Amino acid sequence: MASSSDSEDDGFMAVDPEDAVVEGTMEQDDEPHAELEVEETRHNRSMLELPEEVLEYILSFLSPYQEHKTAALVCKQWYRLIKGVAHQCYHGFIKAVQEGNIQWESRTYPYPGTPITQRFSHSACYYDANQSMYVFGGCTQSSCNAAFNDLWRLDLNSKEWIRPLASGSYPSPKAGATLVVYRDLLVLFGGWTRPSPYPLHQPERFFDEIHTYSPSKNWWNCIVTTHGPPPMAGHSSCVIEDKMIVFGGSLGSRQMSNDVWVLDLEQWAWSKPNISGPSPHPRGGQSQIVIDNETILILGGCGGPNALFKDAWLLHMHANPWTWQPLKVENEDHGAPELWCHPACRVGQCVVVFSQAPSGRAPLSPSLNSRPSPISATPPALVPETREYRSQSPVRNTDEAPCVNGRWGTLRPRAQRQTPSGSREGSPRDGHSLPPIARRLGHHPPQSLNVGKPLYQSMNCKPMQMYVLDIKDTKEKGRVKWKVFNSSSVVGPPETSLHTVVQGRGELIIFGGLMDKKQNVKYYPKTNALYFVRAKR
Repeated sequence: MASSSDSEDDGFMAVDPEDAVVEGTMEQDDEPHAELEVEETRHNRSMLELPEEVLEYILSFLSPYQEHKTAALVCKQWYRLIKGVAHQCYHGFIKAVQEGNIQWESRTYPYPGTPITQRFSHSACYYDANQSMYVFGGCTQSSCNAAFNDLWRLDLNSKEWIRPLASGSYPSPKAGATLVVYRDLLVLFGGWTRPSPYPLHQPERFFDEIHTYSPSKNWWNCIVTTHGPPPMAGHSSCVIEDKMIVFGGSLGSRQMSNDVWVLDLEQWAWSKPNISGPSPHPRGGQSQIVIDNETILILGGCGGPNALFKDAWLLHMHANPWTWQPLKVENEDHGAPELWCHPACRVGQCVVVFSQAPSGRAPLSPSLNSRPSPISATPPALVPETREYRSQSPVRNTDEAPCVNGRWGTLRPRAQRQTPSGSREGSPRDGHSLPPIARRLGHHPPQSLNVGKPLYQSMNCKPMQMYVLDIKDTKEKGRVKWKVFNSSSVVGPPETSLHTVVQGRGELIIFGGLMDKKQNVKYYPKTNALYFVRAKR
């Protein structure tokens, strides 16, 4: 009687050759005891018999979010191994970023759940309590210049978009705001919005609103303060202990700021610290990185037409008065070329920026292609310097088009004429033309707000490049250094601007933004594409 080993086991259970199932027919009942022994042996084997090295390797493929938490509940051994896997995931990602050894995964529609509307200049943050990324607001380049006041949650375990139907006092529709985490709250500050298309020649509106959102209560709350900063957008902020530090931003009417404001998150009171010595040029669009509880790093930004900054400054807060310190930037030629529209994110002792790959062309200049935000300076005649635009709990004009479900007003398909070069141009009768950056990028209003269309249909899409800034010597030696990599090893997602970059557990999450015309976009210039940057395995 011939015999062969059976390998159909799905439970990682090793089967010895002598325990193999003996082939035979139903009539051959002379070996029932052998078959029972084999079956009993199979049921007695489990993953617990695997070497810990093998088991740890298997567990490393689990998602670092809910799957780690669930696996840790199996037994004490798995709890101990999961702690090691989580530690390795965190430090392995930091090492991979430092060495430029990364890979990225794209998540385009169809998403699980309800798809989020395409947008740019939105706000985003990671909230570890429910292992989610939150996205608020932003705008879409449409004929009505819509801004959003919707809040979305991305479950990083299931990769599902969820829109919380919150109660309370909703923020105004806006873009260019900051969203930070303080304990169990999300704190939203500032922002701007374009006016409704009619009547014509209305000024852009800036906000000094403070709203908090409680994920556990699903509740928006408007915080009213006094003696605070002017309405602003394009600023930067961070939380240190129970303080939110705000720097810079655009105030409208061609005015930038380099002021520092501090919000006490316990008392909800503003203060303006005394700062001595030279300070950074007024700017907006910069990145703000926490070095430690006494030091903040300011990187890049835009000060207006032909004023793009690639500098770095430290704000020392350990003594009174506070002081600014300019940093020496080494390997500047290998740094990110457009720090004003590509956000930075800290990973360990490095700061990561995804920006355009070196191509020999000069960085974008707001004088020709202004960011569609307050950084694009509005003529003084359109934005009078009055405090009537300052409102922490505004009463909206009933004539404005409503913003419902992340969409402002009703967007209808609009006929567009085809130019001989094949590019589309919007009708000049709209009352609002595309902002300069959209004209540079070759953007055009979408035919509808339907989602699910391919974002690009070309294998020649130019990817962004990951730029890494070493910040370990900022305090001791007063310098930062751009790392030099082989450009082919640090490529990222297709090039966008005005997107967000958020650090999760062992990964970076890139969402939204505007796509460049060289990406050969067929449908929409803005995107709701989602990218995950992780260490190569």
